[in-house]
Formats: sequence, C-alpha cells, structure tokens
Amino acid sequence: MTTKEIKKFCGIGEKEKEYLRKIFSVKKLSARTYHKVLKVARTIADLAKSDVIKVDHLVEACSYRSLEDKVYHQKEVYD
Repeated sequence: MTTKEIKKFCGIGEKEKEYLRKIFSVKKLSARTYHKVLKVARTIADLAKSDVIKVDHLVEACSYRSLEDKVYHQKEVYD
C-alpha cells in the first residue's frame, strides 16, 4: 500500500490521532512504523466489519508491534 493509499483508506479521527501521538512519543517510533500500524489497524477494523479505524483497533495493532519487538530480542539472545 502506498502512502497515498494509506491516506485514502486508513484515515483516523482526532481521538485516534491523539492516541497515536502519545504512543509514538513514548516509544519514539518512526514514520515508517506509523504507516505499518495504520495498515494493520485497517485490517483489524475490516475484520471487525468497521468502516472506520477506532482506538481499539490501533491498540491491538500496536500490541502486535510490541510482540514483534519481543520476538526479535529473544532471537538475538539465541544467536
């Protein structure tokens, strides 16, 4: 999905923007990660049959990002 498509299909409301501002500020995440989170949240919203991305969808998408970080760090330990 291109940046243009992300803007078109993964738009979010003010409450959702505020949630992402807070989480990205605390975790110091990149713009690339921002787009990844939005795409995953869009998929979660689709599975929930929701026309819009809600905070709950973003929370779940971010939780998968945390899981990815944990798996990556565990892999480093075993290498």
